[in-house]
Amino acid sequence: VTLTPLDFVELEFGQVDADFHLMTEEPLDYVFELMEIGKALPTHGVIGQVERMSNIELFVDQVKRVGWMVGLSLDLFTPVEAIEIDELSQLDTVQVMTIEAGFQGQQFVQAALEKVDELVALRKQRELSFQIMVDGGIKPELIKLLTKHGVTGAAVGSGLWDGSGYETNLDQFLSEISSGTPPAK
Repeated sequence: VTLTPLDFVELEFGQVDADFHLMTEEPLDYVFELMEIGKALPTHGVIGQVERMSNIELFVDQVKRVGWMVGLSLDLFTPVEAIEIDELSQLDTVQVMTIEAGFQGQQFVQAALEKVDELVALRKQRELSFQIMVDGGIKPELIKLLTKHGVTGAAVGSGLWDGSGYETNLDQFLSEISSGTPPAK
């Protein structure tokens, strides 16, 4: 089920800013919807799914024009080369899907970390500053591994909602994060 930005207007966000991961056909359409809504949503950043957009450059330009953080997401089998070097230099975030996009509750695919390593090397080689996020199958016991590979953020869904309950799962994530070590790369 696709939720549009309008579906979130009635929610109370408190002090939290929202990042939107647009996994829809033509994410730019939803960027325009977010722009129309304006201050009704506390938008911090927008991440678009590379495979679903017809014009990456226009997507990046529009999101940056509004002053939001901009990111691109690569599905599990999409190579890093799907994002041009000049596009990488414009990004605040590159997200690597560690599952095949589509539904929650899937198992983390460790082979996706090869893309993370490639992005870390590109970032260093080209002196770029984008953050690297992962999304999919994230569990507390993966935090140290992700940190070791240079991941700076993770999108967590079912890892918070399944099993022991939200509060217990959140405590486990926070415990792993606070006991983690800085990225090695």
